[in-house]
Amino acid sequence: MTEITQGDILKLENISVPIYVVSKSFFNSSGGIIGCPIVKNSEKTATHFPINLDNIKGYVLSEQVRFFDIKIRGYKFVARSNLNTMTEIVDTVQGFFDFS
Repeated sequence: MTEITQGDILKLENISVPIYVVSKSFFNSSGGIIGCPIVKNSEKTATHFPINLDNIKGYVLSEQVRFFDIKIRGYKFVARSNLNTMTEIVDTVQGFFDFS
């Protein structure tokens, strides 16, 4: 299995939209990832982040965090986002679980 890292964008079998990986490499090596869908029709909000790469354009819906078992799903690497985008998205997701 190829190493999947935080900020990767994957196409998963039987999932219609690309998935933005928010979990860290050590977690991903267990055979699962935590990710958020990327949709084409949305707009930038506090929880929707634009992605504009050569082969992927849309919005990461950070409030729709899901676990995906990649041991049972096929997947294909699509792209990797830059550090600034990754930090913004991951910080937002992490903020959902911080103590208040």
